[in-house]
Amino acid sequence: MAHPELIDALRRAAEEKAAAIREAVHAEAERYGSQVAQEMAALRTRSAEETAAEARELLASATAAASGEASGILLAARSALADRLYGLARESLPRHRDERYAALFDALANEMPRCAWSRVRVNPADRALAGNDFPDAEIVPDESIVAGLIVEDGDGRVRVDNTLEKRLERAWPGILPGIVNELLEGSGDRRITL
Repeated sequence: MAHPELIDALRRAAEEKAAAIREAVHAEAERYGSQVAQEMAALRTRSAEETAAEARELLASATAAASGEASGILLAARSALADRLYGLARESLPRHRDERYAALFDALANEMPRCAWSRVRVNPADRALAGNDFPDAEIVPDESIVAGLIVEDGDGRVRVDNTLEKRLERAWPGILPGIVNELLEGSGDRRITL
C-alpha cells in the first residue's frame, strides 16, 4: 500500500474508532443520565414519603397535645362548676331555718344514737332546742354550724356530726350529677359530665 493510502486507511480507522468511542461515551452518558434520573426519582419519592411521615407524626403529636390541653380545660371547667354548685348549695342551707326548723332539728337530734352525750354543738340560735333534746349535756354555741348538731361523749373520742353541712358534704357526690344534668338539659349542652 502506498503511503497516502496507508495514511487514509489509518485516518479512516482512527475516525471509525473515534466515532465508536464517541458513540460508546454517548451511550454511557445516556445510561448514566437515565440511572441518575431514576435515582433522583427514587430520592424524591423517598423524600416525599419521609416528609409525609414527619407530617403525620407532627399532626399526631399536635393532636395529642391539643386533646390533652382540651381535657385539662374540661377538667378545670368541671371542677370549677362542681365547686361553684357546692358553694351555692352551702349558701342555701340557711333557708332551712324557717318555721318548720324546730321539727327538722328534733328529727336530726332523734337520729343520734342513745348515749350520755356530754357536749352538743349547735348554732347559737338553737341553744333552747338543744337544751330540750339534751338536758344533761353542755350546750356549746358554734357559729360555724348553720343547722343541725354535733354531739360528743365525755372524753371527746366519740363525735357524731349531724349538721346540714355534713349531710350535704356526704350526699354531694350523689347529688352533683343530677344537678349538672338538669343544668345541661336547660342549656342544651351535654358535653360537661361529672
